[in-house]
Amino acid sequence: AKAGAPLSKTFPEPIAKLASLIQRKYDDSVVNQCLVNRYIGKDSLLPEHSDDEKNIVHGSNIFTVSIGDTYEVKFRKLSEPNEEIVKLVHGRSLYVMSKSSQSQWSHRIDPCSNERGLRYSITFRYVSQNSENATIIQGDSNTRFLKFGSGKGTFGDKLPGRRILKYTIDQIDPKECAGYKNVVIHCGINDIKRPQADVQDCASRLVSKLDTISKLCSSSTKIVVSPILPTKLEHLNRKAKMFNQLLFDYVTRVNPRVGCLGFNKFLDQETDLLANQFGSYKNTSDPIHLGSSGIFTLSRLIIEKIRGNVVDGRMWRDVVSGNNDPRNEEPIEYIESLQTVSSILENCKSYSIHQLNSQESIAPNEDNYLSTLFLNIDGNSTNFDNFLIQTSALNHKFSVIGLAETNTDQENGCLYQISEYSSCYQSRYENESKTMCKSKGSGVCLYVHNRFNFNKDSTLSICKESIESLFLTITNTPEPLKVGIVYRPPNASLDEFNKEYERILSELNGKKAYILGDFNVNLISTMSPPQERLQEIIYSHGFAPTISIPTHQMPNCARTCIDNIHSNDIDNSVISGVIIDKVSHHHPVFFMKNISVVGSVSPSEKITIHYNFSNANLEKLCEDIENDIDTFLNSCDSFDSFLSLYQEKIDVSCKLLTPKTTKRNSITNPWITQGLINSIEKKARLYFDWRDSCTNENPEGNLRKLSLYKEYKQFLKNAIKRAKSTHYANQFDKHIYSPKKTWEVINELRGKCKPCPKDDFVIDGTRITCRRLIANKFNEYFTSLASNLNEKVLNDNITISSPLESFSHFLSRSSPCSIFLNDTDPEEVKEIIMDFKNGKASDISLWL
Repeated sequence: AKAGAPLSKTFPEPIAKLASLIQRKYDDSVVNQCLVNRYIGKDSLLPEHSDDEKNIVHGSNIFTVSIGDTYEVKFRKLSEPNEEIVKLVHGRSLYVMSKSSQSQWSHRIDPCSNERGLRYSITFRYVSQNSENATIIQGDSNTRFLKFGSGKGTFGDKLPGRRILKYTIDQIDPKECAGYKNVVIHCGINDIKRPQADVQDCASRLVSKLDTISKLCSSSTKIVVSPILPTKLEHLNRKAKMFNQLLFDYVTRVNPRVGCLGFNKFLDQETDLLANQFGSYKNTSDPIHLGSSGIFTLSRLIIEKIRGNVVDGRMWRDVVSGNNDPRNEEPIEYIESLQTVSSILENCKSYSIHQLNSQESIAPNEDNYLSTLFLNIDGNSTNFDNFLIQTSALNHKFSVIGLAETNTDQENGCLYQISEYSSCYQSRYENESKTMCKSKGSGVCLYVHNRFNFNKDSTLSICKESIESLFLTITNTPEPLKVGIVYRPPNASLDEFNKEYERILSELNGKKAYILGDFNVNLISTMSPPQERLQEIIYSHGFAPTISIPTHQMPNCARTCIDNIHSNDIDNSVISGVIIDKVSHHHPVFFMKNISVVGSVSPSEKITIHYNFSNANLEKLCEDIENDIDTFLNSCDSFDSFLSLYQEKIDVSCKLLTPKTTKRNSITNPWITQGLINSIEKKARLYFDWRDSCTNENPEGNLRKLSLYKEYKQFLKNAIKRAKSTHYANQFDKHIYSPKKTWEVINELRGKCKPCPKDDFVIDGTRITCRRLIANKFNEYFTSLASNLNEKVLNDNITISSPLESFSHFLSRSSPCSIFLNDTDPEEVKEIIMDFKNGKASDISLWL
């Protein structure tokens, strides 16, 4: 066959089996092309070459299976022609080469003087036409929103590649660039901002990296270097300009193969500094990080440079041109996604409960949203009641509430209930034998609103020394949603946490997910390498944080942003932020987006009842049927007539003269009064009064207002405890002579009271929660089976040649005059009694 002409679009069966064996051994590899070469005799040869075709997917492996005689394969390093390695390739053997190695090594088979037997080499590769434009970006934190892959929010299938965070010049690895069609380097600001940094030395080190990249990459590789962006600091900007001038001289005079971006677009022409509209999403004082507009412009520059429609010019030049070029339309979804992420982080704000309740962007209908709320509660026993009051003051009922550091086991989770929510607590045991329970400062749980149906995902729910996680799947949405909570203890190994978190995010690939958590990694401070690695893991898997402002502050310590909500589904987002009213040292954080819920009903929806099936009415029904049994026997000549007569008897005995409505909503925490909710709002007002008095010169603010706030905070804490204890004491006094009612109060305290019905039934597109309605629908279905079958038979025009037999004809013959009994013994009686299920029984009456 001619070279490059495939014999078949599918693998023949023997080749397919061989490919399956390879993929089973290398489970992260894909193969979709097979080349077969035949060698025989001493004159057989393979010319020196590298498997560097553009359509071979970068990052993939090349597998060669050898069958037959032993041959010598010689490998030569391209950068050092005299360095050669000879390997004997035996029959029934496999050798593997990476795609990136092909830019550094060639291989061949030479003729020899000795006779050689027959040999077949079968080479498997992973090819794609899209790989002809593979791109790698090595850059600092301003590139962390750039994502490769398929789907919305990525560069797309036609621009595959890889992004690697490199915060300093020394971290850049030229070997990682080998084999790519496009190489983009964006680094340097973290090197020159050091107080004693030598700008010329920094530029020399970057130039050295670019020289090495040029040698390792093929002549067709497009290499692009990004100058240092303008900053908001004059002294840093002077260093950046000096660095960029040295870099520009290198590009234009020494190595013109390297292209260079320009950033005049980012400059404020009056101050010659980074323009405010391109500045950081975190805060206005950040001198180097880009905001949503800056990331939009940076991504556009890189895309245009790779496409080759930008001509290099002087430094600090405007290169954002040609916006009407049709070639710019393809990445627009990706750039819009970058803007969405940046906009969410930029608009993340702090809210009081009153301010959140007043938000016009939040519509009254909660079914339009999937909203998540997270808090590190620092112990349920200490702070849960305060948290209940806080959530009761919110107008919006969050879809999912996550709590970390509950210090509560699965067995005791029922003690802490929230009205209209179902709870799910994760085990605190580190192994299945339940011999190693984590100590204080552990425990995670999720509360899901009753309008959602969910299942626990055990594969993603783990409890280890470095991480605790709990994941649920919400099922009654247009497509299933994953909601999870993750907690990393502050002293746990971040490297171990990163491994587990990367596994979790990999499992969530292709699924819409929302992850609430306390990661104990401060996003608004200088990061260590493991912390940077965590950031890379999050962004590389298509997730993004939604919180960018402080969420935690210990007394006399700086504020930190360690609590967050990560999501890979941020389209149609409404709002994200932090609630200022604190329960522990952590602020609650929240994120909200638009969705639709299948068959959702309001938990407070009233149900109309037409029948009263009380014991007295059922006894009356049985009595009426027994007294009128002759009518049933003589008049019911069909199933329909029986149903009609039976329905008539039910209507007479059980039907209400006037239908009534009912609302089955159990109040889980009846001790929460409107007065306590108002007190929460007053505490917030006192806090804001004190906070507004704080200035840079006087960070502690008005001490009198601070003292007033702290006194009222302690007063409210005691008032909540008194309200709860007083309510239940009154309940016990009220039911002192009723053991049944007393046990109801005890079970309510234990969290054992019956919750609001939560059923997984959707009938005619509507989710049904009324137990009577569900029972009636089941009865309608089963009682209509016979009539529906009869109707089907009649509609099918089946001809019956002989009369149908009576049902009694098909019954086995009985002997009404015989009975058979087995002897029993004490063991059998004991076994029967032991099989009885535990039930409820009232205590012995006190007035016997």
